[in-house]
Amino acid sequence: MEELKWEVAERLGLDDDLQDPDELTVREAGKVGGQMVKKLIEKGKEAMAGDQETRR
Repeated sequence: MEELKWEVAERLGLDDDLQDPDELTVREAGKVGGQMVKKLIEKGKEAMAGDQETRR
């Protein structure tokens, strides 16, 4: 999860702010968290699709 958080923060240009959590606004933290959730859902869907392919 930590790696994903840094990956998303870097993509959003917030990795500098993430290094010092006092500099991260609630809005920025929400953006990072939201993107993390989207990525986790995407990976879950891919895993489920792979399971279905294996069962066929």
